Parts: sequence; structure tokens; C-alpha cells
Amino acid sequence: MHWDLTILYKKIFPTAEIGKPNKWLVWAFRGIVSGGALGYIAWRLWGERHLMVQSYEALDAQAAIFVGIALALMVLNLGFESMKWLMAVRIFYPQTSIQTAYKAIFSGISAGIFTPSRLGEYAGRVMHLPPGWRWEAVCYTFLMRVSQLIITLVVGCLAFEVLLAVYPQHVYEIADFPPGFVQIGRLALWGITLIMLTAFLGANHWIGFWMKPQVRKGGMVYKMIRAIQALPSRISLKVIVLAFARYVVFSFQYYLLMVGFGFDGTPLAAYTMIGLVFLFKSTSPAIALSELGIRESVALTIMGGFFVSPFVAFSSTFILYVINMMLPSAIGLLFVKPIQSLRKSESE
Repeated sequence: MHWDLTILYKKIFPTAEIGKPNKWLVWAFRGIVSGGALGYIAWRLWGERHLMVQSYEALDAQAAIFVGIALALMVLNLGFESMKWLMAVRIFYPQTSIQTAYKAIFSGISAGIFTPSRLGEYAGRVMHLPPGWRWEAVCYTFLMRVSQLIITLVVGCLAFEVLLAVYPQHVYEIADFPPGFVQIGRLALWGITLIMLTAFLGANHWIGFWMKPQVRKGGMVYKMIRAIQALPSRISLKVIVLAFARYVVFSFQYYLLMVGFGFDGTPLAAYTMIGLVFLFKSTSPAIALSELGIRESVALTIMGGFFVSPFVAFSSTFILYVINMMLPSAIGLLFVKPIQSLRKSESE
């Protein structure tokens, strides 16, 4: 099976030129993505309209400054993600610019926000790349998500250690587990985290040895293995560093929003909660419609154990989602375009 979406198009429009779809088809594609993204955003905002009103009423001049800074940091947050992806895709697309990478990140958010597990994000990014190595770019998109998950696990493990050392009374208020289960979970989490980090940094050395002999040469899986082998360990390390930098930015955004909406605890308590919220959200099962309600539910549970008011927990979490997901999704609609062709790589 060849992964070429133009086959169906050519059967319907046999006289059309591959790679140059009719203008109405371009607008139809944009309409589907735009309608899905805008419909989802409107649905979420309408569902949380009472919270939005309360959040607006709670904003004084000082709080508005915190929210404004968090909003401005969105550019830096997505900038680090763009740099991560650009560093990898330049292996196969050396002429890719940072502007293209930015557009790809915004388009990916638009195409992924209303799809299960954000699967549309892969198509949203590679649509800005010419045919030839798109499956390799899809692989790198997946690896960028893995790198962010690894950092989330590392910081989450550290937050859990702080929780046990400084706030032990909160452990059993957040989760009703015997001490033995807590220690087993702690060791298992560290073990999984270190294994994933080691595997990510050295994936180019071992993946071909274990998987390449079992796959058909020229197939989709083969291309992805080839992409991983082409990713030097030094770039993998730089990606991890950028993933950490991005984590610092969006966790600081979270902290600013918590303070803006009335949190008066210590920074240590705040960042412990933030690390745990991201940890449990990232390890929870993904569902359709872009983690509907998971962030808010996790935040209410964890921050409630620290006696943070539900309004602070819910408002800061939801507004962070608006800033880093909904707003970029709306902006990304300006850059969405159809994938004109998924022709096989010229190198095969």
C-alpha cells in the first residue's frame, strides 16, 4: 500500500494535476480544519462561560499584568517547540526556515486540537514541507512529543520527591494509598523515566539493530527507523535541553496565572503542584477532543490537597489552556493548507 492521498483525488478528478488541487478543494480542506478548531474552541469557551466571567471579574490591575505576561510568554513557549522540531527536520529538509517551523507548529495545534490524542498535529506540521521525506518528519514530530513527555516525567518525579520530603501530609490527602504502594509507585516512576531518557538519547544506535531487519524496506516503518538513525545523539541532547527550557516557560506561565487569580502560597508549593499536575495529566489515558477536562480535574484534585481554592486551581489551569492551545489554534488557521501529495521518497 502506498501512502498517497492523491490517488482518490485523481480518480474523482482524472484531469487534475497532482500537487495542484482545485481551488475549491483547498478551501474545503481549510474549512474542515477551521470549522473543527473554531467549533471546539467555541464549545469549550461556552461550557466555561461562567468561569470566564468570574475570572474577568477577579482581575485587578496587578492580576491583569500577570495574565498579560503569561500571554506574552506564549511566543517563547512555542518558539522553543519550533526550534526543537526545526533542529530535527533540517536533517532531511536543510532549507527549512524558522518562519516555516513556526507556521508548522501553529498549524499543527489547529489541526490537532479537535482530534483524538492530537493526531491531526502530525498532518498539520508536515503540510508545510515539500514531498520527499514527510514520513521522516512525522517521526520527528512524534519524537518531539516524547522529549516533552520525558521532561514532564523528570520534573514530575522531582516534584514528587519534594512532596514526600517537605509536604508528606499531602500525599495521603491527594491519593488514599498505603505507604508501601507509594514507594513502589515512586521507584517505578523513576525507573520508567530513566529508561525513556536513556532510550531517547541513544535511539539512533539501537533501533536499527532491533527493528530494521524485521520491516519491509521502503515502507512507512522503515522510513521512520531511518529517521531515528539519522538523528545524532548530540541533537537528541539539544532537543531535551530545549524541551526543558519550554517546560520552564509554561510552568512559569502557570505560576503567574495562579498568583494572578489569588494564590498566596510559597513558590516551592506552587511548583510542586505544577509538576504533579503536568505529571498526572501526561500519564493519564488520552481521550478525544484534546484532553477535555483532564487538566482541570487533575488540578482540582492535586491543588485541593494543598488547600488551594477550586477557583484558583480551575481558573489558572483553564486560562493556561486558552493561552497555549486555543489562541495558537485560532492563529494557526491562517497557515493551514492541504497536503498536496504524499508521494514516495525520491530516495527509494
